[in-house]
Amino acid sequence: MTTKTPNRPAAPAGRTRPRALVFLDILVAIVISLVGLIFMLALASFYANQFVVPVFGILTKILSVASWFAGTAMFIFYEVRGRYAFYWPLVGILSMFAFYYLVLFIASLVSA
Repeated sequence: MTTKTPNRPAAPAGRTRPRALVFLDILVAIVISLVGLIFMLALASFYANQFVVPVFGILTKILSVASWFAGTAMFIFYEVRGRYAFYWPLVGILSMFAFYYLVLFIASLVSA
């Protein structure tokens, strides 16, 4: 008589996504991410220099770059895990503009 437990079979793999939807998911996310890259560069180069106090310009640059990288990184993370992830670069773009307007609001309160 042995005390070893019997080997259990590995868990079955989850549902696989259709190849066409995976391709479409990646293509849409890359296009949205490139549009977000253009917005990020515009925010970091043009609009961040409009603040009177340079700290707010630096903060805008940091937050816009971080938002774009976070959206793109979450896309990669979810895509590797096998989930639909095309919306994460869009979330990064929306948070980029939300941070910009938040910094603009705070800067207007400080300068007033």
